[in-house]
Amino acid sequence: VKFNCTASGNPAPQISWYYGNTVMSSATNTTLSNKSDSDGVNHIFNVRSTITLVNISKSIDEGEYHCLGSGNNLTYATISSGILTVFVPPKEITAPLSVVVDENLETNFTCQMY
Repeated sequence: VKFNCTASGNPAPQISWYYGNTVMSSATNTTLSNKSDSDGVNHIFNVRSTITLVNISKSIDEGEYHCLGSGNNLTYATISSGILTVFVPPKEITAPLSVVVDENLETNFTCQMY
């Protein structure tokens, strides 16, 4: 999963990423990358920051992500946020018991899922 954020200014703005209210840094499943270029005329620096999440875990990674551009003379910033929802296929908790049934009779199997 990738989230992108952009900001422009001179000097080049800094972009910070947050998970909830916590500032993020690179972790084992997170990659932060920043690219900066100048427009060549007004010396405005355009910074694009991308956060990439791999090996996503529902219990660790699900939640709100947002970015914030900051710096002197900030011309433009996208303060964007997104909510990552992780869907996990159901797992069998208890399997149905084996039952012997005479032909033409009905039976029920019960199993608990989450």
